[in-house]
Amino acid sequence: MPPPQIHHLHASSRRRAPKHVTLVPGDGIGPLVTSAVVQVMEAMHAPVIFEKFDVYGDMKSFPEEVMESIKKNKVCLKGGLATPMGGCVSSLNFQLRKEIDLCASLVNCFNLPGLPTRHENVDIVVIRENTEGEYAGLEHEVVPGVVESLKVFHSSCFIPFSSFLLSFEFHCFTFVRKKKTSLLNIHPLVMSSALKVDVEIYQPATLFSSSHIGRD
Repeated sequence: MPPPQIHHLHASSRRRAPKHVTLVPGDGIGPLVTSAVVQVMEAMHAPVIFEKFDVYGDMKSFPEEVMESIKKNKVCLKGGLATPMGGCVSSLNFQLRKEIDLCASLVNCFNLPGLPTRHENVDIVVIRENTEGEYAGLEHEVVPGVVESLKVFHSSCFIPFSSFLLSFEFHCFTFVRKKKTSLLNIHPLVMSSALKVDVEIYQPATLFSSSHIGRD
């Protein structure tokens, strides 16, 4: 794999050391979106040095030098990577989450001032666990035409996720958010659902209003 392309964005102030960021444009609209971010950073004269790597969804795994860059820099700007269809091939997006233990997916939805939208006064933060259950990606073909999928849950994974959730709430939104809601999908697999409930109860109960969905 060719060496990464280094993009220097010089800081307006020499007192601040530049931050190295791994850049993976990805597939589809990924290069368009990530290039827009790079342009914004450049216009701001942000003290950022992008280490660009070309990674595509049809690769079997993340190149080792890319993983080393991500672990070294601690920050990665990544576009979406295409998921191969058929052949029981695990997507690189999933491989990356498992490799560096990205158990929490955080999305902040809010209105931008001056931009008319269908819904007003939207300001929601959604934090979702995305390495357990179906995201474990454990499946195999027992016999031709019969596929067995495993949903694996482990308390050692849920506790760090819950800890991240609580830390995020305490440090960022304790004095801003009026309501915190925990949604738990109770499905027919009772034992795995019970494990998630136990981990949820392990955390202080006063922070959230809990809603269990999917089962009477």
